[in-house]
Amino acid sequence: MTRAQPRPWLLTCAWLLACSGPPEQVGRGESSSGATGQPMPDPPSPTTGLSSSSSSQDPTTDATSSETADTTTTTATSTDTTTVTSSSVCGDGVVDDAEQCDLGDLFNSDAGECTLACSSARCGDGLVWAGHEECDDGPNNNDTLHGACTTACVWGARCNDGVVHPPFEECDLGDLNNTGMSPEGGVPCTACRFEARLVFLGSKSFTGAQLGGLSGADLRCQQMAAAFDNAPAFRAWLSSAQGSPHTRFDHGPATTGLPYVLPNGRRLADDYDDLIAHGPDDGISVTELGTELLNVAVWTNTDASGQVFDPDLDCDGWTSDSVLQKSRVGRSGVDTIDTAEWTAWKTERQWTSYMSFDCKKPRHIYCFEQ
Repeated sequence: MTRAQPRPWLLTCAWLLACSGPPEQVGRGESSSGATGQPMPDPPSPTTGLSSSSSSQDPTTDATSSETADTTTTTATSTDTTTVTSSSVCGDGVVDDAEQCDLGDLFNSDAGECTLACSSARCGDGLVWAGHEECDDGPNNNDTLHGACTTACVWGARCNDGVVHPPFEECDLGDLNNTGMSPEGGVPCTACRFEARLVFLGSKSFTGAQLGGLSGADLRCQQMAAAFDNAPAFRAWLSSAQGSPHTRFDHGPATTGLPYVLPNGRRLADDYDDLIAHGPDDGISVTELGTELLNVAVWTNTDASGQVFDPDLDCDGWTSDSVLQKSRVGRSGVDTIDTAEWTAWKTERQWTSYMSFDCKKPRHIYCFEQ
C-alpha cells in the first residue's frame, strides 16, 4: 500500500505551530495569530462603490448647495458694507449726507469753521467763530438793543466799548471802567455810571413865568435830564423866598466826598462843601446834550454859599415875566485864555451871582442831580 504524501499546507502549519484551517480561511475568519476574531467586511465592488457614492451625494444637489452658500456669503458681505456706512459718526473726517463738514476729532471745534456737530460755522448759530465773529447770541442777536450782539455778529453799542451811548450810559472809560481810576480832571466810571452826581447847564431857556416856581423849575430840569436814567433826581440851582439850594439839596454826611461832574466827565467839585468853598472849577457850561455854552446868563438868585441872594429878586416866586420884576443871574463860564476875565469870574463867584436882569427875557438854569 502506497503511503500518502503530506500536503504542503500541513507542513507550513506545523512550522507556524498553529493553524486551524486552510490558508484561504486565514484572513477571512481568523487573525494571523490563529485567534478567533470578528469577520472582516468584504471590500466593496466597483459597482457597489459607485452606487453608494451616488446615493450619498448628488452632484446636482452639491452644486446648488454651493451656489446657495456663495449667495449667502455675498449677501452677508453686502450687509456688512451697509452697516459700516450707516454707523459713520461726526468726527471721523468723512463728510456724510447728514453732515455739512467734518475735519475729524482733532479739528472740529465750536470755535472753528466746522463745529462739533459737523455743521459749518455761521452767524446766528449761537457759537462764536474765533477770528471771524465778535459775538453770537443766536436768535437773540439784535441790531437796536443796547449791549446786544448784532445780526452781523459784531458788538453793537455797549458798556465798556469806550463810547458813551446815552440814554443808557453816563460814561464809558473803556479799560478804566470799574477800576476806580479816572482821567486827570475826571471821576471814576462804574458800570458806565459816574461815581459822582451829574450837573448840567440846561439847553433850553425860560422866562421867569415859564419856570412856574421852584417845583416847576425842578420839573424843567427833570425833563431835560431825560437822557439820563436818574432824571427824577434833578433839581434846579435856584432860590426864592420859599427855598434855596442850601435847604433843598442833599449835602449831608452821606454825600461828603461824592463829586459833581459834567456830562462830558469833567469834575466840577469834590462835593457840595467844595462847591461852596471854591466854586465849580471852570464853570457849568456843558448842556445835557454835551454842548458847551460859555458866557450865557443863568437864573439863580443864589449867592456863593447856596443861600437866597435876595428874596425880593425872584420874579415873584418865579411866576412873572414882567420887565418890572428882576432877579439875579449867574454866568456859565468864560474863556480861560483871557486871564483877567477868568480871574474875575472865579474870585467873584460870577458862576452863581453876576448881575440882575428883568424877568421877561428867557435865561438858562443849572440842574443838579441829588
